[in-house]
Amino acid sequence: MTAWDALAARRTGIPVFAPGHVWLAGAGPGDPGLLTLDALAGLAQADVVVHDALVDQRVLALAGPQARLEFAGKRGGKPSPQQSDISERLVALARARHRVLRLKGGDPFVFGRGGEEAMTLARAGIPFRIIPGVTAGLAALAAAGIPATLRGLNRAVIFAAGHGADEKFDWAPLARTGQPIVLYMVMHNLERITAAMIEAGMAAGTPAAVIVSASTPKQRVIVSALGELASAARTETRAASDRRYRRNRQVARRACGRGIKRISGIKMTARGLIVAAPQSGAGKTTITLALVAALRRRGLAVSAAKAGPDYIDPAFHSAASGSATVNLDSWAMPDALIDILAARATDSADIFVIEGVMGLFDGTAAKAGRRGATADLAAHFELPVVLVLDVARQAQSAAAIARGFAAHDAAVKIAGVILNRTASERHRALVADAVGAVGLPVFGVLPRDAALALPERHLGLVQAAEHANLAALIEHLAETADRHFNLEAIVAAAAPLTLKARRDNHAGLLPPPGQRVALAQDRAFSFVYPHVLQAWRSAGAEILPFSPLADEAPAEHTDSCWLPGGYPELHAQALAGAQNFAKGLRRFAETRPVHGECGGYMVLGQSIEDSDGRMHGMTGLLGHTTSFAKRKLHLGYRAARLLSDGVFGPKGACVRGHEFHYASLTAAGGDEPFAELSDSEGRALGKGGGRRGRVSGTFFHAIAGEA
Repeated sequence: MTAWDALAARRTGIPVFAPGHVWLAGAGPGDPGLLTLDALAGLAQADVVVHDALVDQRVLALAGPQARLEFAGKRGGKPSPQQSDISERLVALARARHRVLRLKGGDPFVFGRGGEEAMTLARAGIPFRIIPGVTAGLAALAAAGIPATLRGLNRAVIFAAGHGADEKFDWAPLARTGQPIVLYMVMHNLERITAAMIEAGMAAGTPAAVIVSASTPKQRVIVSALGELASAARTETRAASDRRYRRNRQVARRACGRGIKRISGIKMTARGLIVAAPQSGAGKTTITLALVAALRRRGLAVSAAKAGPDYIDPAFHSAASGSATVNLDSWAMPDALIDILAARATDSADIFVIEGVMGLFDGTAAKAGRRGATADLAAHFELPVVLVLDVARQAQSAAAIARGFAAHDAAVKIAGVILNRTASERHRALVADAVGAVGLPVFGVLPRDAALALPERHLGLVQAAEHANLAALIEHLAETADRHFNLEAIVAAAAPLTLKARRDNHAGLLPPPGQRVALAQDRAFSFVYPHVLQAWRSAGAEILPFSPLADEAPAEHTDSCWLPGGYPELHAQALAGAQNFAKGLRRFAETRPVHGECGGYMVLGQSIEDSDGRMHGMTGLLGHTTSFAKRKLHLGYRAARLLSDGVFGPKGACVRGHEFHYASLTAAGGDEPFAELSDSEGRALGKGGGRRGRVSGTFFHAIAGEA
């Protein structure tokens, strides 16, 4: 009998988890016995379980076979998702009609970050319920065997979150209560809190205790006096950190044949490599995902990046690595911005894997280093290249290709090759022996396997969020890499990242269009660069997603609206019927700026003609019309000089980006043009986009401002 069957046999009125709903459940820190029956019901029915590090693996094991597990928590000093990212992820999963169970260890979802997630769901109109759990403070006492109250001694106990010290909280009233005080989430601020308590009149000799790693197998209780508590805890924490470092270093050595290089206790820049190929379609994404997932499974903190303008691959990278992925583009971005993004991506990472774009040396006709080519990044960062060779239709000839690539540019080092789509053991041996004879190591051989193929459509791969079995696919890729790649040799070939540009924290970063940005986010609107959103947040902007496909309008309390690219042509009928969205957007545009990129620009127009030739009315905020029935590929970098003040900056400012779409403009309308455009080689393309009042839009996606 399964856990779900047992629950059903014992209780009537079990709640039913509806698609598109989110359940916020306190999982109980460490101890699976603290799970409630309703949380168990959620585990049994959920499609996606989003959890943090305090949720015990024995709790996660109770999830139904249909459930996909997603980690969304702190990773011990390694790159971790921001709270806003987690909240937005819950909204996106719900809008994709998933049953989403959010498990938090130690947080009953009525305060703190759990409360923030609840508020975000409420603002987004996502149905949710709260299933209270046990607070970390109470669970820690229970796990340590410390009673919270004792008859004849105290009848009250005060629970407080230690984060209050960050907000200049007045601790004096607590110090004067004379009651026991339980602080949780306290270690970061313990010294400030104890000092504040003593300053408020509590004696330095007051008995005090700290429970380190509360309610986990690593739990330790430190008993001291208030005045000495912070020092005692610091000593114990440092010792625990040293033990953890030694353990992680041993794991890394076992997995990859080397330790993490450190100088004076400070971790040095991550080692990195680039996965590239002679041409598109060779299997770079599959190889990259397999490599990243396998290294992560071996205990390394892996960070990934995508060369060039690509919205789709980075989402797969993030799923495989468990960390945010960034785009790096040598044509669109100034060197300083490339270095800023790479430095952030590699902070606390053990290894950095960049997936190339097109063929290794393919790019524009610009000067070396500014071509948008993968080779530019290899030379800039001085990183070795792992060359993926698709040998499905060749054998020994692959060695000639490998030799040519290795000799083509002295600034680009080919460290070795991975052979993709071998047909048999004999085929593998023929190719591997020939490549080895030209002096290049073969790091791996991937046999043909239809189960590894990623489905595609007209703008590339089907998006990661639309894969119901993505976790299983990534696990299969990791197992495949474990069997067929020499992971030790690959990691040994990685080199330290070299950052060359003069540091400028604002170089090329696009300004936020407002302080509270309503961002369209669903299957029709999903193409927005992570580095752009991060720059907005760093500038103090708040991003509030909404779903036009769910007939949602931008929130009234926001001050700007952004419609990114995506697939409106595949959802034209649904968008045409979303009258609340259209009316709300028109009302919004009367007083606040609205901008659309590519697909967003199409929706701002009068109508979209779908692939069957049917016309669908859009918002009509601009005068143009577009067609997906009359397909034509529009592809290339764009430099845009703004013709008036707007969301990207003042008139005359220059922005770099790219176009990639099959839809065509069938009527230009009578709006003022948005920008003067040129291609990657400086050839004038004329004026493009449209502007009417506070509404603007273009077919090009902005990447960065010109330095």
